[in-house]
Amino acid sequence: MEQIRNKFLSLQKEVEEWERRSEAADMKNKEQEILIAKMEEDKASLHLLAELADEQAEKARKDTRDAVRRFQDAKTQNETLQRELASVTSDRDLWQKKYDEMVQKYSKAMQEFNDFVQSASNM
Repeated sequence: MEQIRNKFLSLQKEVEEWERRSEAADMKNKEQEILIAKMEEDKASLHLLAELADEQAEKARKDTRDAVRRFQDAKTQNETLQRELASVTSDRDLWQKKYDEMVQKYSKAMQEFNDFVQSASNM
């Protein structure tokens, strides 16, 4: 009887040990499930971050293309303005030359007139 009782107690201890191990394994499984869920969340977050990075990179490429286009437009406009300025400067130089010629002709005519008046008054 004692032997049966000892065997029963031994089996009971073994069952308790297996229950404890089972609970520990269940806890470990729950921890792993939580870690897996966290990893899935992290994976989803990384995927969203990658999409956001792709969008930002595309926006940066578009902004760069727009900036290059605006620079080219400004460069073209600057070249056009430089040509117009050269043309205006050339026209101004031409008119200045004509003005100087007219001043010389006027001065010569005034001198001739003064000479005429002088010679007329000497008569």
